[in-house]
Amino acid sequence: MTEEHVIERLQIFADILGYSNRASAPGLLRTKVKTLLTAPAVLYPRISLLPAHLPYTLAQRGVLRLEDTIYIIEGLSQILNDDRFTKSSYTEHRDAAKTKKHDAALSGLRGSIVEAVKQLDFEGVFLEEKSWQSNFRKLSMQANKESNK
Repeated sequence: MTEEHVIERLQIFADILGYSNRASAPGLLRTKVKTLLTAPAVLYPRISLLPAHLPYTLAQRGVLRLEDTIYIIEGLSQILNDDRFTKSSYTEHRDAAKTKKHDAALSGLRGSIVEAVKQLDFEGVFLEEKSWQSNFRKLSMQANKESNK
């Protein structure tokens, strides 16, 4: 994707958010895009696009979505601890106590979600046609046996 494509897409978001009316919006967008495109480290998304193309069951997809949630929270925490954030020119204007509070809250949220996920199992909750038919046959056979007694 070229710089112009990125700027075009960001301009759409700026329009939606009401920032396009500002005289400095196009220059600001161009500066932000150049910063993102020339950043020293390339950050790869942790949310996988591959599962959409693999034959996972609904239960497995449920677990993957919970994993994505954990990665999103970790990503937010990483932003708060990234040098580009902590050493930016805006740091002195940021509410340091609130930033620290948010960092702690995200850490706690991640921990509580991880613990909750350990107790979740979507087998038997997210049913698919194959598993439903198999269970239905078993229940039907069991009901027939009981009615024949």
